[in-house]
Amino acid sequence: MPGNAVFANAADLNRYGGSIGKTSKDLSDLEIDTFNFNGWIFSSFHGKMIDSAVLESIQSELCDPFSDEYNMHIPPMIFGHDIMLLEKSSAAATSTTSTDFSLSYNSKDALSSWSEQHSNARTKQQPLQIIQVPYAKDWVERSRPSNLNPTKEVIERKDNDTIDDVDEQSVTIDESLAHRAWDWTFSSDYCGTVTSASASASTGSSEPYIISMHNLETSTVFDETFLADKNIFESTSSGIDFNMLRSRDLPILFYDEILLYQDDLEDCGEVMFDAKLRVMPSCWFLMARMFLRIDGVIVRIRESRYYHAFGEAQVHLEVTWKECAIGTRTADATDLPYPLQHCDINPSHLRDPNKLSQLVPVASQRFYHMNV
Repeated sequence: MPGNAVFANAADLNRYGGSIGKTSKDLSDLEIDTFNFNGWIFSSFHGKMIDSAVLESIQSELCDPFSDEYNMHIPPMIFGHDIMLLEKSSAAATSTTSTDFSLSYNSKDALSSWSEQHSNARTKQQPLQIIQVPYAKDWVERSRPSNLNPTKEVIERKDNDTIDDVDEQSVTIDESLAHRAWDWTFSSDYCGTVTSASASASTGSSEPYIISMHNLETSTVFDETFLADKNIFESTSSGIDFNMLRSRDLPILFYDEILLYQDDLEDCGEVMFDAKLRVMPSCWFLMARMFLRIDGVIVRIRESRYYHAFGEAQVHLEVTWKECAIGTRTADATDLPYPLQHCDINPSHLRDPNKLSQLVPVASQRFYHMNV
């Protein structure tokens, strides 16, 4: 469960080194666990779900810029205090410590990647792909004001030449229908937030930058210099040593996980974004996953895997998008915005993201690395 960091036993810690810095509570009432090992500092922060005031503030920041076109909102269950932070530091001659590279995951940046897909600049490159539940069309029809035929009403007003005198409310359709459809599944393509000394030297800015699947893919196609400026380089294959990660000979020195947000999507399914980190004597590995299930329609999984072998000069990133249609499909089904492979998945597996990750086919996969 998130919030229960696991450290290796004393014998393994003495054998491999590393130091534990654990603070049960800080002034903000956050639980903090830290582990220092091989020039890296691994920290996990845990707190309560954010309150309504913070929720409203994030809602305003992320959704208001698009309110003219979308009547959108953020998920109500946001764990805004849960943060995973990895930092590689180097000791300068002045005995001060500087951060060469950092990687973090937090809920606000994850939802920022989700809201950004509604921007005009983004929709010009990649139009929104809206998923509908099977009864969506019926809901739209039921949501229209009763005994109102908007087309007929407008024609009659023109014929009677009283268009300026008729109350505009008589032809107003429900506000939620007047706006464009938005991504109510909260399908973020967030791949983490990074600061890099190499990127700072290239761009002159030390500000952290958000990595998303969209930015990675479109930059490769439209602007090859963007990735280099951000110290991100595309690879031809995965740099992750999965045999090392599967090894039972090496202990896990530190493990923790965080939950960024979660929602039941009005009882239509489930969306969840979490991240898990483990540190071994030879490497560290972080996996973040956005998991979406719309009952009878789709399973979507977006995964980011980061890997670093201690002593090497690179952090490897593997980005994978998996999805498939589920349920009973018909030739004229309109609940999906594009054709998808149908998977006949045992219903007992549909609530298990780990199992589904093994069953759902890969739609796209890319490999990258960053210098540290």
